[in-house]
Amino acid sequence: MEQLYSQLIMLLSRETDLYRALQDVLAEESRQLVANDAPGLLDATRRKDTVSLQIRSLEESRYLLMDKLARVLGRKPDDLTVSQLCETAQGTQRAQLVETSARLKAIVERVNAANDRNRQLVENSMRLLQGTMQAIQNQLRAPMLAPRGYPKGVGNGVGNGVGNGLGPGRSRAVLPAGGMVVNQRV
Repeated sequence: MEQLYSQLIMLLSRETDLYRALQDVLAEESRQLVANDAPGLLDATRRKDTVSLQIRSLEESRYLLMDKLARVLGRKPDDLTVSQLCETAQGTQRAQLVETSARLKAIVERVNAANDRNRQLVENSMRLLQGTMQAIQNQLRAPMLAPRGYPKGVGNGVGNGVGNGLGPGRSRAVLPAGGMVVNQRV
């Protein structure tokens, strides 16, 4: 039984170390999101995925070990928690198990908070991108209007000088498009 508790303490300690590594990767991911650094963000995401897989592997090992502990204690594996195991451990193993599980719980809470902050950054970036794309689409759909101060029908730059508002001899003038004079021959 003592050996199983020692293995559990070791697993929880390794899991805590991986969650610390994940916290560091999430901090880097946050910096890359704020800096809008796509290659850096991709690298951070890959590292986050790798650490997450390692954590899942350790969690699976922990579940198997807790299943063994549950059988030894005569309990249902699905109902057994690490906190309950802390109560069944004896002496120094109990203190180590309580301390290790408390450290793991604390780092998991910090990782969850960091992950929530990053999720919020991603959502804000997505809203900004959607707004920008909508503004661009609206600009592309908007009809081309003559600048203020020019009569209607003027601004196409084609004509023989009659009825274009420029008067005789100004048939080759191109009126401002979007506020800029493109070509002008007077």
